[in-house]
Amino acid sequence: MMRKRAKTAPGGRTVFIDSLRVFLTLLVVAHHAIITYSGTGGWYYIEGRQDTLTVVVSGIFCGVNQAYFMSFFFMISAYFTVASVDRKGAGAFLRDRLIRLGVPIVAFDILVHPLLLWTLASRFRGYEGGFGGFLLDYLNDYARLRAQYGTGPLWFLLALLIFTMAYLAVRAFGRGRGAASDRAPAVPGGAATAAFIIGCGLIAFAVRLWMPVGESPRGLNLQIAYFPLYIGCFAAGLIAWRGQWFAKYPESASKRWGYAAAFLVALMPVVLIAGGALDGREDLFLGGPYWQALAYAAWEPVMCVSMIAWLTGLFRKRIGGGGQVMRFLSQNAYAIYIVHAPVLVFLGLALRPLGWHPLMKFALLFALAVPVCSVLAVVLRALPGARRVL
Repeated sequence: MMRKRAKTAPGGRTVFIDSLRVFLTLLVVAHHAIITYSGTGGWYYIEGRQDTLTVVVSGIFCGVNQAYFMSFFFMISAYFTVASVDRKGAGAFLRDRLIRLGVPIVAFDILVHPLLLWTLASRFRGYEGGFGGFLLDYLNDYARLRAQYGTGPLWFLLALLIFTMAYLAVRAFGRGRGAASDRAPAVPGGAATAAFIIGCGLIAFAVRLWMPVGESPRGLNLQIAYFPLYIGCFAAGLIAWRGQWFAKYPESASKRWGYAAAFLVALMPVVLIAGGALDGREDLFLGGPYWQALAYAAWEPVMCVSMIAWLTGLFRKRIGGGGQVMRFLSQNAYAIYIVHAPVLVFLGLALRPLGWHPLMKFALLFALAVPVCSVLAVVLRALPGARRVL
């Protein structure tokens, strides 16, 4: 029986991958929205009112997300990087990346981030000065390399820019020494996938002996503890383009990985309880010479591969382009990602008086944030010259 070919948009883009990007973008919004009411992770505004149900739901939701969603973003970004460089040339592509990634990073770092810090400091920490003075002090630290770069969720853009520049350097070096074969690499089988999982897990465990989860290098908002998987998935995305892995990945394998993902989700609370997470020993999972840290480092890449493989098959077969709403969100997904932080913070502050259960407030915050972010995205993209960035 002939397999149904994945639909492609003009320019050769596989439509269902754009739908995946939308899903991941909305998942980031939901991820940060639930942190607002659970405190499971780092975020600007956290109400911190928790009960057992909120802790469990948020812990599983955020833990599973963290295992794969940003890695999947890196993989998809890399997937289309190869074709763009082939078409534009390395110089033109780098100029475009510096504008498309660099402008939002700088704008967020020097305006949005300090605005959020000032708002929260004024409301909750007794800061009595105006925004102008606060901003001048912040910019002084920023210029003297005493502030973090790639703040908030825009750390992803900074990391992607670094990865892209590294790829261009390796590509230029490789071309100078003789280009590699253009033969399409086959979809990875069990042995290659196992090697990827084991390698990423062991490297992550080793890295977390030095810098545990939650810590970043001075001046950079980059959690190095997660980077073995980020780098691995970015590299996989570069290779995947030549072999068209997203379009060719077997449906049967995708289903098996879906079952594996369900098992790993069920396994997660068992390991956490056995490791003492409920007894105040959750830090043992974040890094160090402990079996808990090794278990987390090993669980994470298996969860990552499982979710990526399963979602690829699911979106390719069931969702595709998703209709007009999905196309609209696809066009605005990048801008939604950039603006979602201030939207969540100010909406969260507006909803603060509500005495609802944390999970109900999370649902309301997310339901309001998506349309507000979408409207802002449309407005920003309508500004002169904005389409080159957004």
